[in-house]
Amino acid sequence: LLDLLIHGEGAGYDQVAEVLGKFGIDSPGTCEAIYTYIAEEPCNYPKYYIGYLEILQLQDTARSHWKDAYSDLRFHTFYLEQGTSDFSSLEDLLLMTN
Repeated sequence: LLDLLIHGEGAGYDQVAEVLGKFGIDSPGTCEAIYTYIAEEPCNYPKYYIGYLEILQLQDTARSHWKDAYSDLRFHTFYLEQGTSDFSSLEDLLLMTN
């Protein structure tokens, strides 16, 4: 939201501070740090959100593939044990497990 406000609508610090205040963030120093970070790093947040969506999709695939053998612990153990990997490869590896 803040990224869109700053880069899409030209919102300044005061507008950003007002929005942050609605979420209980009212420290001027914190508001300034958030504003500066987003202003200097446009579109940084969406890449993390897309990764989150990919993990959720992989988790749904695990539920479907593993059926009764699925557990959150098994999924997260599988995910973490793979190390650095792209989501297509992770899905291929997941589908090779029983």
